[in-house]
Amino acid sequence: MERLVNNLPLPITYKQVGRNCMEKSTRLIKIISVLMENKNGLTQSELAKLMGVHRSTIHRDLAGITELAPVYDDNGLIKLDLDMVNNFSGTSILINENMSLCSFLVRAMGYTLDEKYKIEPYDGYCAITGERITEGVKTKSIVSTTVGEYLDLLPGGIHGYLSVDAATVYKNTWNWGSRLIFEDANYHPLISSTSASKTERSSWSQLIRDAWQKHRDERCVALVATDFKKRVWQRCKLGVLGKHTPVYVYAPEFDTARLVYVDWERLVEVLDSVEEIYSLGYSKYQLQYSLLDNFKLFEEDPSGCIATENDLQKLRGTPEFIIALIAAQKES
Repeated sequence: MERLVNNLPLPITYKQVGRNCMEKSTRLIKIISVLMENKNGLTQSELAKLMGVHRSTIHRDLAGITELAPVYDDNGLIKLDLDMVNNFSGTSILINENMSLCSFLVRAMGYTLDEKYKIEPYDGYCAITGERITEGVKTKSIVSTTVGEYLDLLPGGIHGYLSVDAATVYKNTWNWGSRLIFEDANYHPLISSTSASKTERSSWSQLIRDAWQKHRDERCVALVATDFKKRVWQRCKLGVLGKHTPVYVYAPEFDTARLVYVDWERLVEVLDSVEEIYSLGYSKYQLQYSLLDNFKLFEEDPSGCIATENDLQKLRGTPEFIIALIAAQKES
């Protein structure tokens, strides 16, 4: 007999999941899949039973799951914010069966995999993405054991397989740097507008504004990176340019390496404000932490400096701020 919760059938049963713990990345996706089907919510105990793990594991999962989707606790029931989901114009907020991050990148970028890599039948999970696959390429044949931060790149372990798309993306993303990728357009922006003007590439400052005019409501992958040597593409999420756009930010000099969800229209507004303040003579470090550290400007206009700091303080806690800070250019 099918078990019901809040009068809705559960799409995944305890028997189907099994008693062994699944990989965390896969479990998080399944948790949100369950919540999307059970709109009235589930308790942590019910989620734990469905996932075949202890309740404490679900408690830890929920602490970080908001990076993937708008999940919240409503008096003990874990729910998905359906209003936020609707902002995606019918597109799933997560990797879905029809179009995963890797599948999107392969098609949008036109990547191919060299025929020398053997594709074999494999019933399991991709070592990079955690998605279920029925065929793949041996991890060892794609990823060298000399690659730095090996375990961070391969949560699924060294002794396994990559999906064909994941293997294809991996072999094509060395020195990838910052990217904003749409199905019919690929941008490779620079931070400095001066450097960008010497090439055919855009600066992030200009691209943020242009993308809102040209690509709103389009599916995209966004990566803001100041260190182009580290592979972080696998931490990106496929989303839509709009109210809840996933952007992975990797900027060691700004003490930032995390996924944020931004309102792109709001991002344009925050960028305008940050660049206006930046042009007054403050450094980006001072913008990030405190304008009062600029003693010269403080001595010239204490009240003005304090007022601007108070205004900026309201922006620092927003997800749009760190991207605007990295992208900001001084007005000429």
